[in-house]
Amino acid sequence: MQVVKYFFEEPASLEVLAPDLEPDGRAPSAPRSLEDFLGARRYYRGYLTASDLQSQRFGATAVPDPWLAAAGKVLPVGVVRSPRLGDLDAERALRQGITGDWLAAGPPDVPLPSLQGPVREVLGSLRPLLDAGLTVVLAEPAHDGVDWAFFSAEPMADRFREALRGSDAACYLIPHAKARGEHKFWFERYDLGLFAQYRV
Repeated sequence: MQVVKYFFEEPASLEVLAPDLEPDGRAPSAPRSLEDFLGARRYYRGYLTASDLQSQRFGATAVPDPWLAAAGKVLPVGVVRSPRLGDLDAERALRQGITGDWLAAGPPDVPLPSLQGPVREVLGSLRPLLDAGLTVVLAEPAHDGVDWAFFSAEPMADRFREALRGSDAACYLIPHAKARGEHKFWFERYDLGLFAQYRV
């Protein structure tokens, strides 16, 4: 049995996280008013992963059946840009990602910077790209292959729901806040019915 999971946070905060060893790094440089906080630009993020319970392989690229082609349709255009690989078909790019890859879908005239390091270290660089209309997809290490973290200035969960509907895999769209903790992230290993209400 194959299980596809999309954990989403809509809207999401893209606050830049300071290094753990910098004691005052999380302190804001200037106080922010409630109006500033409530009026801040909203972003949307999600995390796409998959499991094959029969082969015991875990990772979006480790379970590359037709559902991944459907996930590629969530991106605003069929062609994505990669600083490492150039222009690629969205489905092909999602299938072959390696840790450290990132993809951009959207206006072709937006310059792509160099993004390196874990997601928490590049959030500050994502905002200008999202504001320019790009959807950014970052490859995250999985047990086998990679998973994909999605970032956009537009909601994506409903688009994922439509793209994954009718898949042969068991597909779930789960609010991130409901799935905190390893036993919930890997619910298919322990209790497949835990998130039955979120199955597509």
